[in-house]
Amino acid sequence: MQIDISVLDIKSSSERVTEALVERSMLAIQDDNAHVVVLSCARMGRLARAVRSSLLARGYDIPVIDPGIAALKLAEALVDLG
Repeated sequence: MQIDISVLDIKSSSERVTEALVERSMLAIQDDNAHVVVLSCARMGRLARAVRSSLLARGYDIPVIDPGIAALKLAEALVDLG
């Protein structure tokens, strides 16, 4: 699912973006039985904790993946694998 907010607006409207992400996440959980939220933009990564906290406060205990950290961990794993 996507939100209708441009990438350039993420920094200046973080509260609005966080709320939009939470709303879309709840729809994905309820309608599609989602078990994890993966943010798709590096700029959204800094909102992962806020989205997770907001979902948790509403009774949704699911992980929210920061794309930057996920990319870093994948790179680390690839280096470890040689």
